[in-house]
Amino acid sequence: MKVVAFAWNYIKNNKHHTAVLCISISLFLTLLYCMGFILSGTYDTFHNVCVDLSDRMVYISSNEYDSSSSPAQLEAAAEKLRQDPHVEDAMVIGTMTVRVTPAIGEYNFSCPLTTAENIKKIMKHMNATLIEGDFPANDGDIIIDEKLCANRGYQLGDEVKPGYHITGILKSDYYLCMGINFEVYENNILLLSNQKNYDYTALTHDLSFPHSLKDGVTGRKSYKVDIVNSIDPSTKLITFCTLILLSICLVVVINMYIKDRHEEWCLYASIGYSTRFIYLLALWELLLTFLLSIGIAFLLILLGMYTINQLVFAGYGLLCSYFLPDSLLSMLGSLLFILGICQLPIAHSLHAVQTIDCLESDN
Repeated sequence: MKVVAFAWNYIKNNKHHTAVLCISISLFLTLLYCMGFILSGTYDTFHNVCVDLSDRMVYISSNEYDSSSSPAQLEAAAEKLRQDPHVEDAMVIGTMTVRVTPAIGEYNFSCPLTTAENIKKIMKHMNATLIEGDFPANDGDIIIDEKLCANRGYQLGDEVKPGYHITGILKSDYYLCMGINFEVYENNILLLSNQKNYDYTALTHDLSFPHSLKDGVTGRKSYKVDIVNSIDPSTKLITFCTLILLSICLVVVINMYIKDRHEEWCLYASIGYSTRFIYLLALWELLLTFLLSIGIAFLLILLGMYTINQLVFAGYGLLCSYFLPDSLLSMLGSLLFILGICQLPIAHSLHAVQTIDCLESDN
């Protein structure tokens, strides 16, 4: 198309003006995506603890002061639960609470305290490997995932709770922590689940003692209510305000670019090109500039995510997502919005287009 060739020639012959506009747009897109990437460090970390961990490790907790949940009854219940095809194993355990702290908020979750034999079973189930230190051998020895170590600032030998010291560091996909029980009442049953998002309510309904259940279903509810509903309003407000401010700045830059093109459009009108041709020319210049900016933004986003992950997320043991569909939709929506807004200054400039003869007569 002739109009596309004209637009591309302008971009090639006016590298300075085009570069300024491309850098402005690409920085806008980079900031927009990296904001979502930074927030993913909070959402993904909470999701791992609330949902992913609960899918694999299901806790049935009884009241330690309830006489109806004696050790013998708990062992009998665990034996019965092992027969279910969704349960890889069931064990009576004690628990301790550990905290994970992403960029926004914090979350406390339970970790199993049991025997060395059961710890091996849990590690195998969670596909965890010991990468540093020693496997627990004595009461109070615990092993902890490297991400949780980084997040809490723990090192080998540190005391996590009174009487519990880190003897080994794990590598896994989860924020794991487990150890050999030391004077903690064992009033919990841990189910090693092999089914994601499975509702264990029916399975535990007939237990002979009062209990509470934490599985993948309740974990998802907790994530939705306690995390997403708490964080979403503030993060969306911040994102929206930032988007509006950046969009206004970008529209101002594009408007200046359009004003610089006015005299050349007058020249096109003077040599016989129609208003429609000039409009399509302006539109294609913007579209080609947007495409160039998207390419630059892609490289800047990769660099930005790598830098943020290395300097922040990895150092604090936080998880993150590199592919963010919501951020991509926000970027696309923003570009379409800006392109729509730019129709106003383009239309105004085209309305004011005059031929060279008219300009000379006015002078």
